[in-house]
Amino acid sequence: MPISFPNYWNLALASVDRQLVTAISTCTDRGLPGHASPASMPLIRKMMDSVTPVQSLLDANALPDSGHKILSSDTHFRATLKWLQEEICDLLSRLPVNGFDAEHAEVLSVLRLSAEDTAHRFGTLTEGWDRLVEIKHKLLLPDDAVLARSAWLVSLIADFERSLREAICLTIECLGRLEFISKAAASTVTEQCIGLLPHAILRHEKTENAVAQAFSESMADGVISTLGVTTCFAEHLGMLDFKGDSFKEGLHTELKDLGSNSEEIILRLAEVRRAILHDTSSAGTTPSSGGIIRSNLGPLDNWDFAKLQVIAQFLYSYSIHYSLGVMDIVSRTVTDTSGHTRSQSDSVLGIDGKSPAVARYKASSELRVGTMVLLNRQLWWLAGSLADYLRERYEDGDGLMLRLNAAFAHSQLGIPREWKEEAMQINVDDKAPRYRLLKKSILHEWAGVDLVIKEALESGDMTLDELKLWPALAALRDQAGYQQAILEFGKLQPLRRRT
Repeated sequence: MPISFPNYWNLALASVDRQLVTAISTCTDRGLPGHASPASMPLIRKMMDSVTPVQSLLDANALPDSGHKILSSDTHFRATLKWLQEEICDLLSRLPVNGFDAEHAEVLSVLRLSAEDTAHRFGTLTEGWDRLVEIKHKLLLPDDAVLARSAWLVSLIADFERSLREAICLTIECLGRLEFISKAAASTVTEQCIGLLPHAILRHEKTENAVAQAFSESMADGVISTLGVTTCFAEHLGMLDFKGDSFKEGLHTELKDLGSNSEEIILRLAEVRRAILHDTSSAGTTPSSGGIIRSNLGPLDNWDFAKLQVIAQFLYSYSIHYSLGVMDIVSRTVTDTSGHTRSQSDSVLGIDGKSPAVARYKASSELRVGTMVLLNRQLWWLAGSLADYLRERYEDGDGLMLRLNAAFAHSQLGIPREWKEEAMQINVDDKAPRYRLLKKSILHEWAGVDLVIKEALESGDMTLDELKLWPALAALRDQAGYQQAILEFGKLQPLRRRT
């Protein structure tokens, strides 16, 4: 067993932690819903407000340098003004208008004015011309909301691809000489036609670093290459169910307008990203709109932030599942093939008890905290997905806290699954008070809840901070029994209160 295993585990777990932190940041409402388009019909109409001229049009035209004076022979200017008016009309057609709009009709009437009438409306002809050019520039500005969504989506998919590359490349770099990993890598190289050129190999001190670099470069070709390599490597590693299809009744249902399975959804999002980057009209974009992407979900600027959050949680669920899936296979295979007892195995690993069994326990324990943070941020999809995956893969189905937190996440979603039935089947009768409180709160069963709270506090099973902060206890904190129990405990045990 390689001494680099602890180093690998540290790096791999840090990658998962980074994905969780980034997911929370990505799902933070940065004001996308409040990004108003720089051009709106009310704003354009206001920019066309008439101006009372200093002198009448007739008197002003008599002045030598009048801003109203237009010679009848000045055909170029008249044609130019008409051209500009027509161009603005065309740009206005891209703004949303519902039925008859009085403001829209008024704006169009101004854009039909002659040169003389334009001068009269705006006070001078130069002012009228300048104002129309400003309106054109305003209409050409990309919609702030589209820009924000476009940058958001491009960044999200880039991080998704990066996370999948990390999961494979870290494994090869740190543990590439283990037989089962080298076989998986070699088979993937062959089947995915990954180039391993002699001069590239010679640039690296270690062959496994050269192989990892080749994988990274191949996956950087695009999302299709990324998915092909990740799927192939997973199959040869013996990894199952990493595609997120285990949450088909949840996230897949929510994103059905993008596709019926994980790969379809990802490819569709990549298509949207590609259209944004290339701003192609064939993909339903218009250059002036900053990249409006049309799909079953409508133009990108119409995608509300709640939908964008679900997309982010889906992609991070996929990449985190994949990262944890590789780690799961590695830790189990290293343990199974080491041929050592636990103490011997620890010695080979580099002492300090950094065995695969301890590593799995460490990962699960740390990521249980991650699910709590996700629940506090109300990222129900990702929290439920992560809790389920950890419980099934890392705690072999016995993770009671993860099971309860997953049930709470599911209870907050309108997904077609019997979350209440699942929660009722969780047996906590002979468990610590914290588990009984969680189940009661999730199911809103308040009979005797004050006694359980007292038991939890007096036995030291929970702190006041935990009662106040655990997300799944939110409904409990609204109950009178909770308030009374807290008051009584505060009087009886003032020294145990944490600040």
